[in-house]
Order: sequence, then structure tokens, then C-alpha cells
Amino acid sequence: MKRGLRSSSENDSNLYHSKIINSEPIHTSISSKLFDFISWCGECKIYISKKVTIRGHDTAHQYGMIAEEDIKHGETLFVIPRTELLMPETSAIAKLLEKDAESIKSESGWVPLLLALMHEYTNPKSKWKPYLDLIPNFDHLHSPMFWDREELFELKGTGVIEAVENDKGMIEKDFQNVVKPFVDKHKEYFLNPDIEFYKKMVSFVMAYSFTEPRSEDETKSPPMMVPVADILNHVAKNNAQLTYEKDSLIMVAIKDIRKNEEVYNTYGELANWQLLHNYGFVECYPDNIYDVVEVKQKVLLEVFRMMVNVSPNLAEKLEHLTKSEVIEDDGVFVIGIDGILTDDELQDTLKVLFMNEAEFQTYVENEGWIEEDSETESNLLTYDQIHKMPESWKSLLYKTVEHELSSGRYLESDPCDELLVSDKVQLNKFGIRKQYAILVRYGQKMILKKFLKLLKSHTLR
Repeated sequence: MKRGLRSSSENDSNLYHSKIINSEPIHTSISSKLFDFISWCGECKIYISKKVTIRGHDTAHQYGMIAEEDIKHGETLFVIPRTELLMPETSAIAKLLEKDAESIKSESGWVPLLLALMHEYTNPKSKWKPYLDLIPNFDHLHSPMFWDREELFELKGTGVIEAVENDKGMIEKDFQNVVKPFVDKHKEYFLNPDIEFYKKMVSFVMAYSFTEPRSEDETKSPPMMVPVADILNHVAKNNAQLTYEKDSLIMVAIKDIRKNEEVYNTYGELANWQLLHNYGFVECYPDNIYDVVEVKQKVLLEVFRMMVNVSPNLAEKLEHLTKSEVIEDDGVFVIGIDGILTDDELQDTLKVLFMNEAEFQTYVENEGWIEEDSETESNLLTYDQIHKMPESWKSLLYKTVEHELSSGRYLESDPCDELLVSDKVQLNKFGIRKQYAILVRYGQKMILKKFLKLLKSHTLR
């Protein structure tokens, strides 16, 4: 037996067990769908510990998993056999997808799964029907892909709008060049083949799919749908984690979970704008320890030009930094909760920008190596080391962050975002999408203000 998995000789009613909690808040249709899904899990030999229950209420989102008893670190919560994962290889049109594999290749690598879902979702006899029936109404996913222009504008400056535009371009390209020709060729397998339905399947994959981790030298795994695992909600400080075994996927508690606590997985080290873009929700600052702000390299360079007026060899310096791939046309510096995450790139940029002519020539001749470089210097951009940073660097960073906060990069609510977040009654007067936009903006502004305050406390006399 593996990871506490029970022997198959045990009574099936105990082995494949989960309770459904019925109460007034849960709608009858949701309760019925949840019951069908749990029954389906038993038929598919998906093991669910008797210490947890799946609910359609009183969780972070529509569905979630709650501890029915205290759970110890290391305990198995559920096990999904690989045969029950929804992938192109396990779908009813697997042979069709394999036969036309060359024609359905795409840059994203998602098309085979999306075609499988387009078929299974509209097939009333699909093996996966009880699972797919649990999918929330797509209007409730809150993926920014489906926001209108006014709603999206609330996210100005956060990075979401650009990501959504990129998605829409990729979706249109894949649908017209890959998906539509395949669907037209095999019309008998697809009841709803238009692009709007395809977008919904893309949104479903974005919000609910899993990608198996692989080593850096291996090809990236295609996405797959993992029943039960995708019911778990996300927090940055999760208490459970999915492990990938040869024959199954296993959800394991990675810390003690107390009775009545929700079981949380993590979808990765994702900033709030990425959570909203991919999954349609956010965590309020400072709960998301992975939240970040991206500052365009171009902004820092513009502020530098205004600050120094004349800089010797600036054109040569920028050319060198570009050739060295330290800066790029669309490059960014990333500021996190506890410091700069792109520390090597930013430190190299600052170092080169403030060199005099002789220092720069020596730097170029030595191919970027300076004898005086030290281990201490390489850590100057963590928050606890900023006080050791040269004054000129701190001054440039301060003015760059100040520019980002005062340049109109972000929209501002009336009253301001900070007041709204501190007053839940006022915040809840807005629709959920505007609330999410406010929380994304608020988190990014708080990170910038924290960095600004820290820089100010160590410099600018």
C-alpha cells in the first residue's frame, strides 16, 4: 500500500466515501449534481478520505472541500487513478485525435484537450457527464476574458488587460486555423462548434486544468482535467498538495488541518493579476505572499534620463545591456512583497547606468566582470539589504516608484481603493468584478508604497 492508501479488500462503502452536507443555502440542483458526482467518483474507484467532505456552500468559492475530522500532516485526502483523468487520450474521440494529431498541433498545445472537452461537454452519454455537470455557469467564473470593456478598464495598469488581449488573439488564431477545420471535418462529434463555446472551454481549462511538473530539459506537459482535485480552492499558504505518481494523482495534507477547516491546494506562486487572469479570483493584500508589481524597464530608463540630464556613453550602455539581454523592449523589473525578484537584471542595469566612462570601458573589456564585485553586492535588492545600496541607486528607484504611483498608471475609486478595502460594507456595494479589480490595484499599490517607504527611510536626505 502507498501513502496510507487502503487495501482494496476493505469494504467499498468505506473506501470510496464522502458525505454531502445538505442545508438551506445549497440549491437543490447543485445538491443533486454533487450527489451524482460523488456517486460517480465511487464508480470510478476514486478514493476520497472519510475525513473530508465536498460542499457546495460555506467555502471560499462555490465548491470546496472541508475537513470532517482533524487531519494530520502527511495524510492522504484522495487518490485519482490516471485512467479517470480527462485528457485527449481518455476521451471518447481519442482515436480521432490521435489520427489527426499533426493537424491539431498549436503553439499553446491546448487544442487536443479543448476538442475533447467540446465533444464530452455536449455529449449526454459522456462518461464524464457527472463531472462536467459540476462546472459552474461560465458567467460565474469571472474570467476577465468575458468582462466587458468598462469592467476591463478597471484593471488598467495591472497587467491583466494585456494578457487578455494576447489570449483573445491566440484563441482566434487557434480556432480559425486548427479547431474549425477539424470540427468541420468531423461534424458528427460536435454539437456546439462555434467560437463562443470554444472560448468557454478555454476559460474552463484555464481555471480548472492541471499541468504535470517536469524537469527543465523535458517538454512541457499538456494540460489535463483532474476530477476532485479541481474542486479544491487556492490560497498562497495552502495546506494540501497534489503529488503525481505512476498510476495515480494523490492529494496529501502538507500540514495539520483542523476539523471544519477548508482544504486548500495551491495553483502556484501566482500574483493577484495572474490569479484573476487565469482563475477569476484574487486574494486580498497581504494574504497573497506571491503578489508582485511589474515596472517596465522603459519607465526606469525614462526617469533616469530626467534625473541625470546628461549621462556619458548612455547610448553605448543601453546597447550593451540590450545585447547582454539584461534589458528588452518589453522587459520589466518585478517587485514582490519582500524585495526585487528580478534582482540580477535590475542590479546590472543600475550598476551600468551609474558608471563613469572609464568604469564602463573596463566593464565592457572584462565582459561584465568587475573584480570588486562581491557576494554582499549581489544581494543589495532584498529589503533587508537596501540600506547598503549606493545613494544614486536608491534615488533612481525612489523616483521610479513615485512616478508609477502618481502617473495615472492605475484607476482610482472614489472613495480611494485603500478606504474601500478597509470598509467591507462600502466595497460590497460594488459588483464582484469591480471588487476584484479594486483588490488587484490595491495590492500592487501597497507593494509600491511599501518599497517607497523603505527607500525613503534609508536615503533622500
